[in-house]
Amino acid sequence: MAITFLEQRKRQQYMIPLLVLVLVVTSLVVWYGVIKPQQPVSTGPIDYTSPEEGLPSILKKVDIDFNFLNNFTTDDFQIPEPISTFDKEVGRENPFIPF
Repeated sequence: MAITFLEQRKRQQYMIPLLVLVLVVTSLVVWYGVIKPQQPVSTGPIDYTSPEEGLPSILKKVDIDFNFLNNFTTDDFQIPEPISTFDKEVGRENPFIPF
């Protein structure tokens, strides 16, 4: 069954509003994501003269306790058992023949 010219034209008329919708959504995404000037988020003044090596006062100093490395023993680990090899014959001569 051949598609007539009228059916093609009718299908194109349905696609025009879809194309316009896609263009509007794309332009809105570009406007709000790229073109529109961003408002800076203000959380208040940041004091860059904190005693923690010049870090901003809103950042906290991270203390990592490395003493756990001194108490580290390998007795806690178990050596895995070796995997045995497969001794049986693998597969069939022709796998495409049903059983």
